Amino acid sequence: MSRRGRVADDVTGATDQGADLAAAGRRAVLGIGPPDRIPADTDAVVVALLETTGAARAVAYAELSP
Repeated sequence: MSRRGRVADDVTGATDQGADLAAAGRRAVLGIGPPDRIPADTDAVVVALLETTGAARAVAYAELSP
């Protein structure tokens, strides 16, 4: 199983995505902003970027870049 990542613009969207991933059998981690660390047994990471509501996709992904 490959590791996946998703970006949401609010907590509600992030929890919805996390629930969908969990229902599909994936071990999902949800964070407000980019996580400091990701457990090794995690299949998916969902990040809520609160400052990007309504922003373009490129802006949201730029928030996750190191």
